[in-house]
Amino acid sequence: MKIRLLLLLIYIYCVPQMVAQSWIDFSEIIQNTGSIMWQQPIEVSYDFVNKSTREINITEVLTDCECTAATYTKAPIPPGGKGNIKVSFTANLLGHFNKSILVFTNLSEQPTTLRLTGDVVIEKQVIPDELPIKIGELQLSTNEIEYDDINLGDIPSKTIQIYNGSKSTYRPSLMHLPPYLNATCKPEVIRGGRKGEITITLDSRKLNEMGLSQSTIYLSRFEGDRIGQDKSIHISATLLPEAVNMPVHLEMAPIISIDSTLVIVASPEKKKVKGELLLTNKGRTPLEIKKLQVYNPSIGVSLPKRVIQSGETVKLKVSVNRQFKDSRGRFRILMITNDPRHGKVTIDVLQKNKQK
Repeated sequence: MKIRLLLLLIYIYCVPQMVAQSWIDFSEIIQNTGSIMWQQPIEVSYDFVNKSTREINITEVLTDCECTAATYTKAPIPPGGKGNIKVSFTANLLGHFNKSILVFTNLSEQPTTLRLTGDVVIEKQVIPDELPIKIGELQLSTNEIEYDDINLGDIPSKTIQIYNGSKSTYRPSLMHLPPYLNATCKPEVIRGGRKGEITITLDSRKLNEMGLSQSTIYLSRFEGDRIGQDKSIHISATLLPEAVNMPVHLEMAPIISIDSTLVIVASPEKKKVKGELLLTNKGRTPLEIKKLQVYNPSIGVSLPKRVIQSGETVKLKVSVNRQFKDSRGRFRILMITNDPRHGKVTIDVLQKNKQK
């Protein structure tokens, strides 16, 4: 084995421009495996055709390390006939590899050199196409994060997968983080062609008030990068009011009733489209709408009063400004009430195209 390896090294370094001989035509001289798993064997086939006028016998195939082995067609191959060499490789080291395989035949003392290249990784990388948000050479799993139904004291976290499609290392950094958000990156530096993750943690104790809080943060691509809509990540959080569980209070409590939690607006010919819902207090005491908020700035809402008496019904009017159809945020309305059973109420807004 040592003599064979020495012979192989002499051929590789002393005869640097060895190519496939004209009488043995390989479909591929160099094969790239891409990313392969550490210590998990792979097998690659090199197919060829006998282009000579004589039979070809493969007399020997040498590989440059014990981690690479080869099997080949042993029978004589007639003119025009086909054969193959199968190379198996088990990676013991991480990183890039470049293996050489020498193929000797009965027709020449000079071998044909085959190459096997690729990269060895501990874990398979996420396919970049699975990360739909592109920011330059970076790709993210999402640029929208929602912390829904948060109670005071909760500290939830959300994770964004990130892929570095460049050839350089990248240190993720987020700009304009509000006081209630904290971000950590793992790893701190992402090599080119590798993935990482950004974990964004919300501290509900630092939210200013209950209801909806929204912010836009920005992913920095390099030191000194400027903010821009193309680098933005939209964050929304809904802090619930404290629950009221006293039985006596519940008996006398207000009860909110809405004829639907979906409002449909239509008529694409107009810049602003409208819809409405009926809101009724079926409880014994006044119903208070403490918060009336929208997730998307293109939505407008109006309510004639924020305190609704027992048995009273009012109209909740909804409008959508079509000029802001590309604005960020879900098409949803949030109400925070003093109804202990329904402290939070959400209403979805659906834009329906008018059928011809």
